[in-house]
Amino acid sequence: MEKEIINIAIADDHPLVRKGVIDFIVLMESFNVVIEAADGDELINQLQKAATLPDICILDISMPHLNGYQTLKEIKKKWLSIKVLIFSIFYNDFSVAEMLSNGANGYLKKNSSPKELQQALTSI
Repeated sequence: MEKEIINIAIADDHPLVRKGVIDFIVLMESFNVVIEAADGDELINQLQKAATLPDICILDISMPHLNGYQTLKEIKKKWLSIKVLIFSIFYNDFSVAEMLSNGANGYLKKNSSPKELQQALTSI
């Protein structure tokens, strides 16, 4: 029986971080990156045009144009089925509580290991 492929979108304004995460995800079994965006605005535009929606969006908090807080609210308003993993350097009570109360399905610090990212995506 073939494993189901989980489609991922990522929005992060740091190209090196974004590419590194994508390179790691591509190596994992059962995951495929279908959308890559430099900010929340670009992510929302790509989601609106997407033939296939991602199962999970990985969102940075601090991005220009549309930050992670605003992007999460837009995603949950328009695409309830999409799960969201927050991936940020900000790890304080306010950020975590705000994101989880607005519908994020998980929260991971950017200094986490690749194994922790894989576990977070798998559990979501």
